[in-house]
Amino acid sequence: MKATNPKAIPPAETVAACWGKDAPAWVRKLAAFCENEGQASVARRMKCSGSTVNMVLKNNYKASLDAIQKRFEMAVKDAVICPVLGEIDGGTCLDWQKKTYCPANHHVVRMYRACRSCPNNLKKGDPKP
Repeated sequence: MKATNPKAIPPAETVAACWGKDAPAWVRKLAAFCENEGQASVARRMKCSGSTVNMVLKNNYKASLDAIQKRFEMAVKDAVICPVLGEIDGGTCLDWQKKTYCPANHHVVRMYRACRSCPNNLKKGDPKP
């Protein structure tokens, strides 16, 4: 459930004020998701911090926006084709990408290796054990 703060400026207004007409379509879409679900909820879906989402909305994020854009687009996808699990949602895909190698569990090993070579992986090129 989205928390409401009567003094808070709606995310779409923040984007309009801070980005102007130069706001990319994905940032406007991010603002819309934040208005509907709440900024903290969207950040959890993206597997990043709320402050990262806030800095993007305010056009104050200093690092490359490409990774954040990919993370957002993956998080809001309803379906991704996983080479091991088949069709999964984007959030589940991000969850598996963040898992560390665990040789004690054969399923985790299989997923870890599949994730490293998957076209959906946001960090391609991680070394395989």
